[in-house]
Amino acid sequence: MFITVTIVFLSCQHAPYVLPADQRNGDPSICFEGDILPIFISNCAKSGCHSSTSTGEGSGWLFDNYDDIMKRGIVPGNPAASKIYQVIAGTAGPQMPPKSEPSLAQSQIELIGKWIAAGAVNGTNCPSLCDTSVYTYSGAVKPLMQSYCAGCHYSGASAVGGVTLDNYADVVTAASDSAMLLGSIRHTLGYPQMPQAGIKLSDCQVTQIEKWIKNGMQND
Repeated sequence: MFITVTIVFLSCQHAPYVLPADQRNGDPSICFEGDILPIFISNCAKSGCHSSTSTGEGSGWLFDNYDDIMKRGIVPGNPAASKIYQVIAGTAGPQMPPKSEPSLAQSQIELIGKWIAAGAVNGTNCPSLCDTSVYTYSGAVKPLMQSYCAGCHYSGASAVGGVTLDNYADVVTAASDSAMLLGSIRHTLGYPQMPQAGIKLSDCQVTQIEKWIKNGMQND
């Protein structure tokens, strides 16, 4: 008589690693308020997507403040297990931002990953590394536009206000009306406040853009 024995191997599933609270010291080079939040504001928390005024599929996911961002699958110390990181890095679906929107720059994805790995700390009022002596396009203006503006003002029919700020030529076009651009980023009365959602460039960052304009808006 033959007896068939079936052995069933049950896989053991473990909860993802979470960095202990007392070890979440953060990365001193990364500030949530100054470095991470602007990426979410510009690329995710815009009208029609994940803002407090949005309706539809994405309306339940808010990305305009620390608490709501943390609620949506951030695992301190473990980017690979963090849902938000998975969808922006392309390791899990759905793809975010969606294909109809510009993807995050690789440097932005890496920055968010480093922030999560260091504990996803809510850094506020962080020391500024801004230097008004640096006002080249590549060293100052382009990174600012990428972090604070290009998520809404990108090439395509959906660019907010018809203004595109994701490439040098279009930034020059926008900066040619320096009163409008500077009035907006200074939040001067009578001009549309940019960036939106309560985010404001520092005086140093505004000065960098102003100096770049006065220096001839070079592609340097």
